[in-house]
Amino acid sequence: DSQGCHQFIRLNSGGGANLLINSGFEEDLAQGDWTGFGTLNDTAYQGAKSLKMNGSRTKEITVATAGYNIAGESYVLSFYVKDCAASGDKFTLGSKEYNLSSSADWIRQQLSYTYPATASTNQVSFTINSSNCLIDNIKLEKGTAATNYSAYASGPSLIYEKLLPGYLTDACYT
Repeated sequence: DSQGCHQFIRLNSGGGANLLINSGFEEDLAQGDWTGFGTLNDTAYQGAKSLKMNGSRTKEITVATAGYNIAGESYVLSFYVKDCAASGDKFTLGSKEYNLSSSADWIRQQLSYTYPATASTNQVSFTINSSNCLIDNIKLEKGTAATNYSAYASGPSLIYEKLLPGYLTDACYT
């Protein structure tokens, strides 16, 4: 019986939980809210599709409920790129910026950022600035070091727990 069974994603540092939906770009770009970032491309690092960027785009991910603060927490963004411009193509995580590698081969890029103690948000944001890069297997995770690519809600970070049904709350907690 699945009554009371709920799916959760464990967001521990170094746990490898990917916070991005459709980050391998195998589904329509509306899945995971990638619309406006570019177009699907048939050249991929893994799978059948990648994303061909079409300008500078920012994505904000809410990592917890309102009232939660990410001050002092670290996050890492990693992904594979190819065909980037020799100059001008870059990506940003928090306020940390990194130039994208220009190569005809797929190269893994990664950048970690620790939010300052003065941060007062529950959102992690990143920007990718490119009009020609192909991007695949993008992963945003909690921690300072990138782990191997995994899709959203997969692997050891996905857990199932049975929660007490609401109609039993009074009987158990009074």
